[in-house]
Amino acid sequence: PSSNFVFAASTASYCLTTSRVLLCHDTHANPPYYFLPRGRKDVHEHIQSAAIRETFEEGGYRVRLVRGQHRTLQPRGMGVSHTEPFWTLLQPYPRRHHLPQSMEDIALYIASYYLAEILGPRDSAYGRSFVGKHEGGYDSGLYPIEEAVELLTRGRMFVKDG
Repeated sequence: PSSNFVFAASTASYCLTTSRVLLCHDTHANPPYYFLPRGRKDVHEHIQSAAIRETFEEGGYRVRLVRGQHRTLQPRGMGVSHTEPFWTLLQPYPRRHHLPQSMEDIALYIASYYLAEILGPRDSAYGRSFVGKHEGGYDSGLYPIEEAVELLTRGRMFVKDG
């Protein structure tokens, strides 16, 4: 049943003019924690709209989803340009703020990741609309691809020249 899962959305957003990737940063985390903007979709909201909204809310940038030709198993998806997610994350989602005691305490968190293009500078009101306690320490920035990969993977991966 729908009470056993929650949908979320995210973007990997790229700025064509600066060749940089948008990352969010939790300034309260130690060690530092970098991530792509992501959050739960609202009831009645399309998942792609949630990706765009969450990118603006957590990252401060307006974006548009870009069409790609990445492989998908969706019908009629081979060799055509589309805006399907390029990645999907499935992970346990605790229903309560304590350690799960049984399977009833865990739901499934399903996040779809989309490719997006940044449309302009960061909004001047960035951060004023944060609603959750966890968002209070968020900041965002644009990073070169090599640095973004290193920050997202905490140094476990890097981009090799050539």
